Amino acid sequence: MAEGHQVIIPQLQGQRPIRQGHSFLTTLLIVAFSGVIPAIWVAMTPPFRKPDEAEERTRGRLATNNRAIRVYLAMHKKVPETLSGARDFALAQKLPFESYDAFGGRFEYVKLSNDQYLLRSFGADEEQNSLTSALDFTVGYWGVRPVLGISPSFPKKADVGPFQAVVLPAFDSYDHAWLGRLFVDQKTGNRQLSVRHRSKKGLFMLAPHDRVEEFFWLPDNHSLVFTGSGSLRYRDGLFLWNLKSDTVVNLTERFAQSSALAPSKASTKLWLSLAGVSASPTRVYAFMSPRHDGAITSEAFYHPSKLFGVEINSNGSLTFLPSPTIDEKTIQTFMSGDRARHLNREGGLDIQRSFLRLPITGGAVDLIDDWQKFASEERESPLYPYTLWGLIELYTHAASGAVGEKEKNIMRSYGAEVSKVLVNDSSAPSYLRGLALGAFNQFMEEGK
Repeated sequence: MAEGHQVIIPQLQGQRPIRQGHSFLTTLLIVAFSGVIPAIWVAMTPPFRKPDEAEERTRGRLATNNRAIRVYLAMHKKVPETLSGARDFALAQKLPFESYDAFGGRFEYVKLSNDQYLLRSFGADEEQNSLTSALDFTVGYWGVRPVLGISPSFPKKADVGPFQAVVLPAFDSYDHAWLGRLFVDQKTGNRQLSVRHRSKKGLFMLAPHDRVEEFFWLPDNHSLVFTGSGSLRYRDGLFLWNLKSDTVVNLTERFAQSSALAPSKASTKLWLSLAGVSASPTRVYAFMSPRHDGAITSEAFYHPSKLFGVEINSNGSLTFLPSPTIDEKTIQTFMSGDRARHLNREGGLDIQRSFLRLPITGGAVDLIDDWQKFASEERESPLYPYTLWGLIELYTHAASGAVGEKEKNIMRSYGAEVSKVLVNDSSAPSYLRGLALGAFNQFMEEGK
């Protein structure tokens, strides 16, 4: 590790995610009429109810709403897009439905995927629960959970490379206390990160970003980092999420005004990909490059100069690190690299084991067939875009190894088609779409 220039930022509190549902105008009205509303509320509401009564009524309303959503799923083979959509369906079917809990707050409905969702009440405090707070009231369908999930194994020194995408469908913290999962909505392109505690029943948390691309647990077992890019509501960045306090820090913004080395100083739109997490001390690395509508090549993106490093000190302070001294040839491509680098592979879901079994050596035709079959069967999975990128690399290698020009052009044309699919996949990580556009341009140029 090169010592170089370091910028030390003192410990600062992260921002607690703001609950969705109250607009800025609503907030102003609440403040403006704060002297009137309480009196009206007292006059119009029934006598004070004990908290346990409100909790019981909230649970009952959640159960009622959940039944309506399950009927919708059975009829339409998908879940509603919004809470309003679920309510309108219930009214049309003459089913009971409540939009508000017994505490006066609006239920939060989150469509996670085509058939997965969460419906929850934040309770009396109107804030998302955390590891140290009272539990929210939650129903929904989160999907199959592995008895034991894939978990991280942290090296003591930086070992950077392409992200280990296999963790996205289900990823345990090092102590197996938490399970994290990335959900992808193919229709909207949203990518939601949700975590749940394995022993504290009912403890669910959602990351405050609707375009989470990648995530990885930290050694302390109650924090993780995730990248987010391409959202219309949230900024791009590398985020640190503390589950004890439910606070989030955008690490790239934190250093934007502190160092010329920070990539976010030049651009608020970023291509990002997690590159590695090490322990003793905890250090996080990510590839970052300014995001635009054009293409980027894998040689330009996976380059030591694009590495951004942060050391998370034991007292909570952060140290911005210079790029590590590393030969760019040691940064492996996705195909030739170890897809389970620094992971404990015991357990996991069937899809994760199948992904790790995909071959990377052998005849080009057989390799491509195996990867194409996986991609066609797992279009709803967060692994799908990474499988497309694997196919692009396979076609690149097949074209370069082909004997005749005709065979080369056939491989290039197939590679260009797969590249277009990935470029047009709105739910894929933005950097993969940029890389796919770069690959498409290369296929077309070489095929002239």
